[in-house]
Amino acid sequence: MEFSKVQEEVVNLVKQAGYDYWLAECNKLAGLGEREKWKAINRLTNQMSHQRVQPIKTVRDGETVYVFDDEEIVKELENQHIRTKSNKGATRHLSDEDIL
Repeated sequence: MEFSKVQEEVVNLVKQAGYDYWLAECNKLAGLGEREKWKAINRLTNQMSHQRVQPIKTVRDGETVYVFDDEEIVKELENQHIRTKSNKGATRHLSDEDIL
């Protein structure tokens, strides 16, 4: 029983320390500039700012669509760079406008 009691106290102390840190960081927001403020907010809320693969623009059934899913992007890039050939036999490449 002693171990469980000590473990519970340690867990409560760690939770309280985490809350105190988060609260102290939030209180610092008032003194930050806009850019630094948003960086701090993103960090405090654990928001990811980088994606593994950037979305791309492609044409499907005559419509321009944006592909966001990693697997779809990989498939689309394979189709564009490996499987798709132009009339001259050269591999088509995506332009800068195709990548967001």
